[in-house]
Amino acid sequence: MAICLDFNQVKSMSHSALLKIITGAFLLGSLSACAQYLDHNEGVSLSAGNAVAHNKAVQMIDPWPLYGARTNVSANGERMLVGLKKYRENKTEEPEKNPTQGDAKSEE
Repeated sequence: MAICLDFNQVKSMSHSALLKIITGAFLLGSLSACAQYLDHNEGVSLSAGNAVAHNKAVQMIDPWPLYGARTNVSANGERMLVGLKKYRENKTEEPEKNPTQGDAKSEE
């Protein structure tokens, strides 16, 4: 909520009312500096405390595992095409129920 005062309103105010407004604005401004102190953090600032982890990550040569660069993934293309064809024709089959899964009472 902002307080807008016209020059004529300020001119007609008493000195004590004007002093109260200026003092209130100053106090509100100075209390905003205490907001970080009231967070009760152990560090100097909110981002402090992870310098060692940051330095390790920055100096890492290659963060990916060796198998991450392998792009030749073995797969059975013919089997995948049969599945794709069944999916497009909406002829997918329901999977068989494993007796260890699902409701045991419906098996009886």
